[in-house]
Amino acid sequence: MLCDEFAGIHSAATVTRCVEAAHYGALEVTGYAHPSLVERIARKHLHVLALVASERG
Repeated sequence: MLCDEFAGIHSAATVTRCVEAAHYGALEVTGYAHPSLVERIARKHLHVLALVASERG
């Protein structure tokens, strides 16, 4: 789902890494990685990466 949303912006590998990082972060902070929380965190990461990439030109 995030791969489709960010297709053309990020590679599937980047999306996967963000989801994995979000999963780990959720576990560290809350002790549980609820799928909707992981998705929200990963989406925010991907938006930030897209913003940085666009600013670099």
